[in-house]
Amino acid sequence: MSPEVIGAKNFDLYWLAILIAIQYSILLICLYSKNSESGSISIFWMLGYFSITLIFWPIIETVFYLGMMLIPTSRMFGLIKGAILISSLQALSHFNYNSVEVVITFIIFGLLGSYLYIKSKRIIVPLLVHSLINFLVLMRDIKSF
Repeated sequence: MSPEVIGAKNFDLYWLAILIAIQYSILLICLYSKNSESGSISIFWMLGYFSITLIFWPIIETVFYLGMMLIPTSRMFGLIKGAILISSLQALSHFNYNSVEVVITFIIFGLLGSYLYIKSKRIIVPLLVHSLINFLVLMRDIKSF
């Protein structure tokens, strides 16, 4: 499947790269300041974890659920039912988290992501939202760390 089919454009990749760079910088500064005395966390571990959380999983989940499944499902069941079904599947993939996070996944990543993808016709919009939400979760986790 080509990037154009799911609504990706070269310009979008530029903005995604800028967002990721900003997120990495903020997270590294926060973690470094929290652990500068103890030195307990490896920089390589942090970069790997951030890469998975901010880039890899948002791209995989957004492209899979919205880019590949939303349109065919919507053609079969209608747009609203298709978005609800895809949102439910995406939320169920997060069942190992607490129930509040599953509901948030359903609403933000699923329903809002579907809406943004349909309205903008670009996969980058829900992808940026997904990455930003993951960033906020990481910031919450760092504060409690």
